[in-house]
Amino acid sequence: MECDGRVARSGARSELLKQARGVKRCIIADLHTATLDHLGLAATLKEYARRWSHTSEIRVNLQMTAKTAQLGKGASLALFRIAQESLTNVVGMRQRMAQCGGRLTIDPDRMARARWCARLPIERADP
Repeated sequence: MECDGRVARSGARSELLKQARGVKRCIIADLHTATLDHLGLAATLKEYARRWSHTSEIRVNLQMTAKTAQLGKGASLALFRIAQESLTNVVGMRQRMAQCGGRLTIDPDRMARARWCARLPIERADP
C-alpha cells in the first residue's frame, strides 16, 4: 500500500534526523571541550552563558569564584556539563509550560537559592 511506503519513509527520515542531532551534539561537545582546555572553565562558561542568553532571551546570572582556575580537567568538564544541561532543561521546562498556557519563572532569593514558580490556568470541568 502507498500509505505503508509513506510511513516507512517518514520513519527513515525521523531516524536520519535523530542521527544528525546526535552528530551535532558530539561536534558541539568536542568544541566546548577544546575551548574548555584552551581557555579554562570561567571563560568557557561566561561565553557559553552569553551566547545561550542571547539565543534564548533568558538572562543568565553566572557567579564563580577565582578558585575555578584550580580545578582539574575532569571537575571542570563536569561543572561545564552541569551548567549546560541546567540551561537546556530550563528552556524545555518553559516550553512545556507555554504549551499548557502557563508560565515558569525562576527567581533568586537572598540566600543564593532559586525560587521556581509554575503557573497554569485552571480549566473548569463541565458540571
